[in-house]
Amino acid sequence: MTPQKESVVPVSMFEKKQAIEKLIEESILTHEFYFLLISSTILITLGLILNNPAVVIGGMILAPLISPLLIIGLGVVVCRKAIITQSLFDFAKIVGVVIVTSFVISFIFNVKEATPEILLRTASNFEYFLIAFIAGVVGTYFWVKPHLQNLISGVIIAVALIPPLCGLGIGLNILDKNIIAGSLMFFIINFTGIILGSILMFSLFGFGRGEKRVEKTIQKKLKEVKDMEKNKAH
Repeated sequence: MTPQKESVVPVSMFEKKQAIEKLIEESILTHEFYFLLISSTILITLGLILNNPAVVIGGMILAPLISPLLIIGLGVVVCRKAIITQSLFDFAKIVGVVIVTSFVISFIFNVKEATPEILLRTASNFEYFLIAFIAGVVGTYFWVKPHLQNLISGVIIAVALIPPLCGLGIGLNILDKNIIAGSLMFFIINFTGIILGSILMFSLFGFGRGEKRVEKTIQKKLKEVKDMEKNKAH
């Protein structure tokens, strides 16, 4: 396949189609997704409580957040309200699960004060936004280019969204308003940076230029997902 002329960054139609199908498919909140999400949240929360960065990083690698984030950016670029609305609703559920899980874990272990690892996730500045933005750009690039997807774990580590949410859950448990506010701001900065980075990269790939084949791929895959969900319900 030859690169599409309208793409600033060279990409074939096959790569676009494959990226869309895999992104939509892996963004479905299945039982396996929640298992990974809760497992990674428990690890990260324990890492924060024990002040152990290695455990925190291990939990971040396990976290299945890259696809739910990138599909929000894709929805914005292709101007599909249904994708944006559903993706934001799904992500809100993810956020809720992480905060509740971290709250319960910190309550069980009777956490009384913040560790340096927790406080590290309350310091928000432009540098962290820039890191998140670059992670969004690189993560989208790796996702669209199949031969680079084995490098995605490095991007996942930079996608620092679960640690501040875990910090928020811990802050709610110990009723520390500084940790709650700082963690929430850290999360918002990272979330915004990643989404903007993915929007930029999807645009450079030519996903949002009214390409009919992209639209057909999205419609076909969304229909397959709906049919699959209906079959499960029955």
